[in-house]
Amino acid sequence: MKIGLQLFTCRKQAQKDLYGTLKNLAGLGIKYIEAARINFDDTDIAAFKKAKEEFGIEVVSAQIKANILADEFD
Repeated sequence: MKIGLQLFTCRKQAQKDLYGTLKNLAGLGIKYIEAARINFDDTDIAAFKKAKEEFGIEVVSAQIKANILADEFD
């Protein structure tokens, strides 16, 4: 089982600077993240990819609002 941190816990910081927040969390030894309360846009995706490459942080789950899912899937 992978135990990590839900980004909702630090949502204000993550919304301002996702990459910087991930860097700080990696410094605390956190390796697994549940993505929550982020935009899931290209900038956020790039931040997650860079954090994985540089710090080994992995997104293991995500909270996505139902209306986003409804709009994005057929």
